[in-house]
Amino acid sequence: MNKALLLMLFMVFYNGASSNGLGVGATATTARPEVVNIGAIFTFDSVIGKIAKLAIALAVEDVNSDPEILNGTKLTLKMQNTKSSDFLGIIEALQFMENDTVAIIGPQFSATAHVISHIADELKVPLLSFAATDPTLSPTQFPFLVRTTRSDLFQMTAVADLVDYYVWRDVIAIHVNDDFGRNAIAALGDTLAEKRCKISYKVPLNPKATKDEITNALISVSSMESRILILHIYTSWGLQVLTEARNLMMMASGYVWIATDWFSTIIDTDPSLPFVSTDDIQGVLTLKMYTPESELKKKFKSRWSNLTSARRVNGSSFGLNTYGLYAYDSVRHLAVALDSFFARGGNISFSTDSNLNELRGGKLNLDALKMFNGGSQLLQSILEVNTTGLIGPIKFNPDGNLINPAFEVINVIGTGTRTIGYWSNSSGLSLDPPEKPQRKLQSNGSRKFSFSTLFFSQNEKTGSTLGRFVLIIWLFVVLILNSSYIASLTSILTVEQLSSPVKGIESLATGGDPIGFLKGSFAENYLIDELNIHRSRLVPLNSPEEYEKALQDGPSAGGVAAVIDERAYMELFLSSRCGYSIVGQEFTKMGWGFAFPGDSPLAIDMSTAVLKLSEKGDLQKIHDKWLMKSACSAEGAKQAVDRLQIKSFSGLFLLSGIACFLALVLHVIRMMHKYYKRPDSDCESSQSRRLQSFVSFVNKREQEAESRPKRMRTEKASSKIVHEDSTINGLDESV
Repeated sequence: MNKALLLMLFMVFYNGASSNGLGVGATATTARPEVVNIGAIFTFDSVIGKIAKLAIALAVEDVNSDPEILNGTKLTLKMQNTKSSDFLGIIEALQFMENDTVAIIGPQFSATAHVISHIADELKVPLLSFAATDPTLSPTQFPFLVRTTRSDLFQMTAVADLVDYYVWRDVIAIHVNDDFGRNAIAALGDTLAEKRCKISYKVPLNPKATKDEITNALISVSSMESRILILHIYTSWGLQVLTEARNLMMMASGYVWIATDWFSTIIDTDPSLPFVSTDDIQGVLTLKMYTPESELKKKFKSRWSNLTSARRVNGSSFGLNTYGLYAYDSVRHLAVALDSFFARGGNISFSTDSNLNELRGGKLNLDALKMFNGGSQLLQSILEVNTTGLIGPIKFNPDGNLINPAFEVINVIGTGTRTIGYWSNSSGLSLDPPEKPQRKLQSNGSRKFSFSTLFFSQNEKTGSTLGRFVLIIWLFVVLILNSSYIASLTSILTVEQLSSPVKGIESLATGGDPIGFLKGSFAENYLIDELNIHRSRLVPLNSPEEYEKALQDGPSAGGVAAVIDERAYMELFLSSRCGYSIVGQEFTKMGWGFAFPGDSPLAIDMSTAVLKLSEKGDLQKIHDKWLMKSACSAEGAKQAVDRLQIKSFSGLFLLSGIACFLALVLHVIRMMHKYYKRPDSDCESSQSRRLQSFVSFVNKREQEAESRPKRMRTEKASSKIVHEDSTINGLDESV
């Protein structure tokens, strides 16, 4: 009896000791286990998900085949399809946490991440999301959610910089009405406000929007004043929005569409898909997460192409989009962190969450959920990873974001796309990739991209060859026009002042003659209340023509002795009527202004513009051009000066046109002669191919001609550099 009791006590003590620090139902493995369980949750059939599925599988295969990454430990991956359902995402995350899963790749959608992050925080299981971009998913609120992609905070900053660069002040935001859409557009609004821009109208769309809902939303947009449209929606129905916009004539000239990276993701996934109907998307600007070129990325893209060349999913292509790169790197990132975790003595152990004890025995079996005891340590290892992947350097800053956020700015043109610039968090908009020396986009320089050049610049290279000749001819035309204008302007003299019994407002007020004023203006009350002129002496007039007739008739014939009006209107009246003049001094100094709503960004812009015009003297030039008495000559106040008309230059224009045409013909003949004298000329190819070859030949010759003087200058400058100091050397190189 005593032996049995002793044995029972020993068993109880042994069980208690073995579970010390693990809690009820705890399990444990060695520090370097043979297998580690990881999970992945996303939507398999989505544009992003179908690429991520293969990328994640390849990453696990690569990690397991490389003994140097985890030193013999293998990853066991289980993927769950959320089918675009936040509810399924929650259930599947709970299932993972019943099966000793140390980390989860995903979720894909920001709305799902908001919910699952609370579960991950409670059970200490890190989430590595390669696609949840909602800027409010901060590590402060969700410490176990590690964003292994770019936050939309940076993308919206790039959009705001683009809007500010083109000096657009009001934009319309069309967005999906969930956490992903609302929070990103809120970030855009804040960033635009810093640049004195604003979102004038927001169009939230149902996450599962129908064709009719999209059409009705776009109809409401078409009635708005702004024509700058920011489109931040899902890849699943983004192209439908652009198609409906074209049907409503909202893709025509005058509209600007800026699509966030959902659009570039579609293009990368299936390059042929968007261009089936090219009219739907011409001129659209879009952003794409920038990943620098590297040998590692090049090899993976080649491998991807070989693997997917014959693979198609639901009839669509299987191109590699940027999210596929981030999904692959997320697995590699986790593997590197696990190796560091094990190297620090971490082990894989799970215990029952004491907060779930009250739920034990329920039909949902929630007490089966296990807490990862080493979760916090693994999370720290994940955040400390410093390596290089397909996307470039992988390292987190103190805010929990990947370093070096950058985007490409892409323009859809013809049947393809072209990168017109870059944006990075460190340098803003630039012509060069972030890793190269930056050439900033200048708003008064030749490198500025206007919207028209974004759309039509495919013609620039072809036209540059012949444009030089047109420019020379027109420079000659402009020289003649400018000389004629100056000669005409200098011939205009000041009109002689006419004698008048009215010397100013004082003599007019004390007299008894009738006085004219503009009907409906403040002048009537001012003359009565301030100058005490009797109302019976005031004559309302409606137009400059009535002014002229009343002054011609004079007081004796039912007219007026003088007209009281604002200075600008008087000068405009006198600019074409030489028989009248202003007498006396101005007797009010109220000034002029432009009225805008209290929150209008145009008020500041207009005030700034007026100040700049005033500082440069342009206001006086405008005044002199439009309000000087240009119709009066020196020979007499009533004699009009002959003005230069377009027909005066008809001969000049004809001469210019003929010279331009002849120069063009001669240049084409000369180039064709040289083209066909080439030893490699192909006269038997198709007409379109010969034309394309001819244009390429002409451009090449032009480039060679341009490079020769530059090369000569460089060679001449290099001989001086030996004798110059470093400062002059730097200046010479910059020139």
